[in-house]
Amino acid sequence: MTRVKVEADDGAYFANHVIDKWRVSEKLTLQPGEEHRIPFEARLHSETPITEFSAGYNQTQVWIQTGLNIDLALDASDRDVLHIYPNEAVKTCMQAMDKLGFSLVKADVEKGYLRAPSFQSTSGCYQELEYRPGNRGMFGIQEVELSFVPEAHKTHVLIELDRAFRADGYIDLTIEHDHVNLSQICDQLERLIH
Repeated sequence: MTRVKVEADDGAYFANHVIDKWRVSEKLTLQPGEEHRIPFEARLHSETPITEFSAGYNQTQVWIQTGLNIDLALDASDRDVLHIYPNEAVKTCMQAMDKLGFSLVKADVEKGYLRAPSFQSTSGCYQELEYRPGNRGMFGIQEVELSFVPEAHKTHVLIELDRAFRADGYIDLTIEHDHVNLSQICDQLERLIH
């Protein structure tokens, strides 16, 4: 699960969002004092938001919510926080933004889907990493937001550019996992952003 920002007509609010769900056991009866262990493995959704990076204001939270249906139970749920690290493509993209003079100032997760000509997200939420340039010109880029849609062998990046006195613009980039190279990604981002 994660916490998402939901945009509504009367303003924005936050809500819990299920990224993925697993059933790990069928119905069973336990006797008083009996203990029952259920081993299981689960693979997290590839679009699970990243929690482990330093941003000025990181609103990203991810956890596993477990629950049992127990007759007359007061609280049969548990919440375990997860620490989600970026894959190599995302980490290198973030390093490239730093190298290009942008600072990561905010990270949050929004409800909805990302769509670009060559990809679209599937989890019902997406993370935005908000960057600001170190030296903002009056007519230049005010903000760059990166959102990632990882797949098995590549990671797609949707880039939202906020320029002074102009409408927001969107561009996208795909990073092949077997070709992750910091200087190449720096060059690509510099060409796309400027």
